[in-house]
Amino acid sequence: MKPLLDSLQAQWSSMSSRERNLAVLTSLVVFLFIGWSVVRGAQNQMNRLRSEIDRLQEQVVNASAQISRKQQVEAEYAAVASQHSSEWDKYEVYERLRQEIFRLAQKVPPALDENGVPVRSNSDSGVLVNIPELRQGTMVESEEGYREYKISFRIPAVEINDLFNFLDRLRQSPQSLRIDGLTFGRDWDRTLVTADIDLTRIIVNGEAAIQRATAPETSEDFTRIALDPAQWVAENGTVRAAADTLLLEAKDDGAALYLKQPLPGAASYDCVIELSATGRGMLAVASGADGVLFPGAERLPADGSAYKAHFQFTVPGKRGEAVLMRVPYLTLSDPGAQLQIRSVELRKAEG
Repeated sequence: MKPLLDSLQAQWSSMSSRERNLAVLTSLVVFLFIGWSVVRGAQNQMNRLRSEIDRLQEQVVNASAQISRKQQVEAEYAAVASQHSSEWDKYEVYERLRQEIFRLAQKVPPALDENGVPVRSNSDSGVLVNIPELRQGTMVESEEGYREYKISFRIPAVEINDLFNFLDRLRQSPQSLRIDGLTFGRDWDRTLVTADIDLTRIIVNGEAAIQRATAPETSEDFTRIALDPAQWVAENGTVRAAADTLLLEAKDDGAALYLKQPLPGAASYDCVIELSATGRGMLAVASGADGVLFPGAERLPADGSAYKAHFQFTVPGKRGEAVLMRVPYLTLSDPGAQLQIRSVELRKAEG
């Protein structure tokens, strides 16, 4: 090593002042280039790592949303699956279809039980449309894994809005109904209309019955919220307890019912709520301070049928601070409409 240093020193001593300056400048440029290359490589690596982190975070968010959506889809699939079986003959299909048509023809349709059968044959609300006669239809077999049961019936004089409401209920029925034909008319001096409807029910065939999916099951991880009218806030309506449920009756436009509770900031929650409504309404989460709705509010079915919703939300704010929230936040738009809450359960999501 010493001979090498002596050689370099001798060479340095033999250089002129100009050559020494040029050597120093060249060395400085080389060191700057090496340093710039190292910094540039480190920056590229950091950018790549940031992109990878963003991609993984997006995957986590999408996976969480898909899990939430999956539970909702399974609940909706369960409602349809309970209405299908390859073991039913045409008489059983007709009987279930007859029950469904007359259920939907009532002003407030009764809820369906776990087997897809109305919990009661009629309600005290009267009928939306009158169906005097419902004859047995015909079954058409298909080689593509399903059967079609076709039936026609007539609706006498009825308000046209009530008729359209009934048709919309048929469209949303879990029995997979299809309206193949619709003919309606009225006398020149009357506002009421008559209608002839050709209806087809699709029955999926399979090995025995379709497996029934289940709605998201609640467990000990969920905290059941008390349905005590004294703890809930009602606006433009009255709230009272009714047979282990909470009942809101709208007295004016924009009635609302909600529960104010402090929740930790930046925390995510699952909420499962079972309810029914006889008017237009919304299910949402809102800020406790000013009532501003969070994105993702959904409309409630307005036909009075039982409805179980499962949704997730994240509390705003910082970790460690309590944020006042309105969870759940429910509204009714129609004066005189009723909203019945059967259960509310809340749990803190993992993560």
